[in-house]
Amino acid sequence: MMERTYFTDFGGSSNSAVEEPDTLNVLNPPNNNTPIGTARRVDRTPEGLPVYRLVVGGKEVPGRWARLNRRFVPEEG
Repeated sequence: MMERTYFTDFGGSSNSAVEEPDTLNVLNPPNNNTPIGTARRVDRTPEGLPVYRLVVGGKEVPGRWARLNRRFVPEEG
């Protein structure tokens, strides 16, 4: 089963000097800025990437997700 891809409007070079908020919008697909859910920051990876819990359509998406630029990727073990 292929994992769905989730995006946010925060990240990348345009936000590099802005402090990262605790909650971000979840968007899908990347060219559609309509929020479909929220991402709540819960931790950081050993490399310093923020880690989130995603809620989409009122349901929590399983797992923990790191934000890499404007894309959420499953956190590796």
